[in-house]
Amino acid sequence: MNTQDRKGFEEAFINMTSSPHYINQSFYSFVIAKMQIMINKSVPTAGVGFVNNNFQMVINPDFFNKLPLEQRIGILIHECDHIILKHIFRKGERDHQLFNVAADIALNQSIPRNMLPEGALYPDSFKDDKGNPWPENLTAEHYYEMAKKEKEKQEQEKQDQDQDGDEEDCDSCGGSGESEETDENGQPKECEDCKGSGKQEGQGSGYQPGNGNPNLTGSEEITIDSHELWDNIDENSEELASEMMEKILDQAMEKSRGNAPANIEEMMKLWKRAPKISWKKVLKKFVSSKKGSNVSTIKKRNRRVRTLGVKGTKVHYDIPEIIVGIDTSGSMSNEEILAGLVEINEVCKLTNSNMKLVQIDTEIKGLEEFDPKKKDFKRRGCGGTYMGAMAAFLNEKKIKHDVLVMISDMYIEDVSTDSNWKAHKKPTLWLNTSGTDVEWKGTKGHVIYSITDA
Repeated sequence: MNTQDRKGFEEAFINMTSSPHYINQSFYSFVIAKMQIMINKSVPTAGVGFVNNNFQMVINPDFFNKLPLEQRIGILIHECDHIILKHIFRKGERDHQLFNVAADIALNQSIPRNMLPEGALYPDSFKDDKGNPWPENLTAEHYYEMAKKEKEKQEQEKQDQDQDGDEEDCDSCGGSGESEETDENGQPKECEDCKGSGKQEGQGSGYQPGNGNPNLTGSEEITIDSHELWDNIDENSEELASEMMEKILDQAMEKSRGNAPANIEEMMKLWKRAPKISWKKVLKKFVSSKKGSNVSTIKKRNRRVRTLGVKGTKVHYDIPEIIVGIDTSGSMSNEEILAGLVEINEVCKLTNSNMKLVQIDTEIKGLEEFDPKKKDFKRRGCGGTYMGAMAAFLNEKKIKHDVLVMISDMYIEDVSTDSNWKAHKKPTLWLNTSGTDVEWKGTKGHVIYSITDA
């Protein structure tokens, strides 16, 4: 390898490690030190993956070395966060391009804008139908759904536009979109006359999406880095990767001596703590009536369908719709709330989806999407306690769900006699954060699990 190719990376890494100007980024230098660094042109920009039981970062020197120092450091942080936030595993069977877009939108908000190259995606890179920017601080999964709807809208707009004009094949390439010339890899270059569209200029090739949004209808990458390595990851590697990253983050926190970014400390809590409940077994109990079709193999579940698959069985079960209520009354400590969120994080992981979270003390304090990567949990309410407000809320709003999960210290009303709970007919799982004994005589549909350390 040409030593000149590595120079850009080495300068950025050394500055992250020792420069006072980048002291807040020193945490990431310790994470990078534990990764395998590949400087080559196998990716167009930069990317990360988990290859041969090791975290790997690949950097294209032609792209990377042209960037100013602060943006090179920003790219390195960007790649580290894809791993720390588990984006490389969270894509699942989602559309590759759209999840790339969604992951970058979610991640880039934590990096100063001057530290990322032009073209980096943010919530305000997209506008809704009213011209308002997309909301901030959502998960990659949430942005994915928004991007999916935007792409469907753009495809319809493009189809309508094409029908308004007579499309003709490009004279130069005959409609293939490819030039007779080839690139350094022997692949045909894009036709210069039609820019790869295969159509005469002005005849269906000049589509621009409304609201000034990036065009999501093509196959080209619009993110600042390459996510190709994500497709080569074995889903069974996630557990090993999680254990390795937990150790790496522990060491990085210790060596960076308090210079870790604020959001890292919160994420560490979820990486370090294991759930108390075997959620795969619990969820199967509550979806036994939603048995799905048999599959032809007992070795691997069908990843195209959101089901709970267990090795050794031919029966799969549909994922239930779950809503979570969390007691934020004065008797609940922050530690108890965190213990409950650890459990919900595991449910999100198993179901490959996010949960709707409702905070309650004596009344509903807000409904939001649970996001494991948020910098902090914004607690709302610290007054008295009446969990029946949750049942009343679900009944009144007719919120669709299969299972309700309640997180509480259980210093609450008697569910067996409360009128709002009697009207709530869905199964309810109570996560007991205090270990206190509860006696609800004659109560059906309510199951209590202790999540204390005792």
